[in-house]
Amino acid sequence: MSFKVSKMGEILWALLMVLYVVGVRGYSFGAGTSACVSMSPGHKYIPRNNSVTPYVIQREVDRYEPGDTVKVFIKSVYPVFKFRGFLLQARRVGGNEPIGTWTASPDGTRTKYCNDLDDSMTHANNLDKKTVTLYWVAPKEGKGDIEFVGTIVMNIATFWMKQRSLPMMEGRVNVSSMNMPSPTIGGATVVQHTWPLVILLVSLVVLF
Repeated sequence: MSFKVSKMGEILWALLMVLYVVGVRGYSFGAGTSACVSMSPGHKYIPRNNSVTPYVIQREVDRYEPGDTVKVFIKSVYPVFKFRGFLLQARRVGGNEPIGTWTASPDGTRTKYCNDLDDSMTHANNLDKKTVTLYWVAPKEGKGDIEFVGTIVMNIATFWMKQRSLPMMEGRVNVSSMNMPSPTIGGATVVQHTWPLVILLVSLVVLF
């Protein structure tokens, strides 16, 4: 009897280890296909969209033309708040489908197929990141004004969904927007001053 129990325990332990490894791989090597539209990481936790976010999505220019390559940044406003994962797309303002393609993936990132080849960007590992620099290539046909939409993951239980950059208009006249204030988006206010940082720290302490 004890032999049977021991064998059953070993089998259950092996199954648990397999499930654990699969789960870790699912979160460590980029967003799943199910996240392409919803942008939910599938962690079964509630997103922190009603709290301040320590991250910002920025584009280097505020206008583009078909075929342009645009530099896009995901940044931690404060170095203490690193992020481990993300999913980023260019979309028509208010739209749900990715537009254009991504190229020259830096270390720790990779392109992803959602509706088309290389139309999304995600993480390639779960190492801490303070900033990533990405390159979006506009489609050859005009698509109108677009925005960069992303989910940014601090850890498995703490993430912000569908954060948005400022809109980028189609047309020439490129003006740098790197110093423009970040907007309040989806109920999540980007951290820019000391008091939001305090609020974020308190909320995270309460969460854990």
